[in-house]
Amino acid sequence: LGRALYAHFFELVRQRGCRKVAALTVPYNPGSLAFHARMGFSYCEAGAVWCDGLPIHMNYAGPGVHCVIMEKMLT
Repeated sequence: LGRALYAHFFELVRQRGCRKVAALTVPYNPGSLAFHARMGFSYCEAGAVWCDGLPIHMNYAGPGVHCVIMEKMLT
């Protein structure tokens, strides 16, 4: 279901001229990190601090809420 929703979303934003999308997840959700990697997302390293092999964006979603940003180029 997640793949189908993303495929539909990618098509909609492509039609509107978007060439890149981003996903936000948390470093303690390995399932989400793996799913997004399988969908072709890669880590956004700019501005991140590496911790336990992940680029973490500190306090991204508020104080103490550290996030991993993943990006995908649309073709």
